[in-house]
Amino acid sequence: EPSLSAIEAFKDLKSHFRLYPGEEIHAPGNLMHIINFAGSLSVNELILKDKDSYDRQVRKIIKETKMPEAVNSYQIASCMWISDKIRKSGGLCIMAHPHYRPRHYGAEINYNISEDTFLFLLENDVFDAWEIFGFSPERNNTHIALYLKALQSGIDKPVLGANDSHGVAVNLQWFDKAYSVVLAKENTKEALILSIKAGLCAAVEHQDEACRILGSPRMIMYIRYLTDFFYPLYNQYCFTEGLLLKNYAAKITGAKKAYESIHDNAEKFRRHFFYGDDIEY
Repeated sequence: EPSLSAIEAFKDLKSHFRLYPGEEIHAPGNLMHIINFAGSLSVNELILKDKDSYDRQVRKIIKETKMPEAVNSYQIASCMWISDKIRKSGGLCIMAHPHYRPRHYGAEINYNISEDTFLFLLENDVFDAWEIFGFSPERNNTHIALYLKALQSGIDKPVLGANDSHGVAVNLQWFDKAYSVVLAKENTKEALILSIKAGLCAAVEHQDEACRILGSPRMIMYIRYLTDFFYPLYNQYCFTEGLLLKNYAAKITGAKKAYESIHDNAEKFRRHFFYGDDIEY
């Protein structure tokens, strides 16, 4: 619902900034957090409307799917059910932070999933991509270990970054810690999903003024160039736009006119940087 509210709030604004539907799915009996990017329906809502039906369908998947003894069968079946719903609605299915809390809390270790479950999910293409970088260095460290294990097992699934801040009103200190860079032909849902599935993306982590990038070697080299030379300049334009977008969302008088008067500036700079177009403000 928050993503739909944001889309509604900015729908009448002339802008290159794009918003897409999304949700983090927390399903009963499944510790995994799963991202539904740009699907046309809410999987959380489907579950909440009929939890018994969800449970029956998950148990049916367990009976029909051959799984190793070492894995959590209910968790895997739940992920498979969720993935099917996301993909049928035209969305991208992303495994979010498989090691959510890699620390001891009392006598319990709060890992979301075991290594065997993680590998089974990737081997069987239950997810289109997975989140390797988030706000926590500890979490990211264990994710890199999973990434290396997957590569050793012959699995090379696209990786992404996300700050997990769930907004700027809370957890603001996490907001710029991790993000994804996707090389798509255009800023549309279809183009973004196609590029991510093709591995034309990378996860970026910022910690202690250091920038780390993970993806294919080609993506790392090119996106390192962007983070070193393009984004520091481009983000100056985005900062100004962001302030005006905030004013518009807060319904401050004149904010719409002020934003639309400069909304092309970042795009003009992008075209100047990559194509040599003249900039006229």
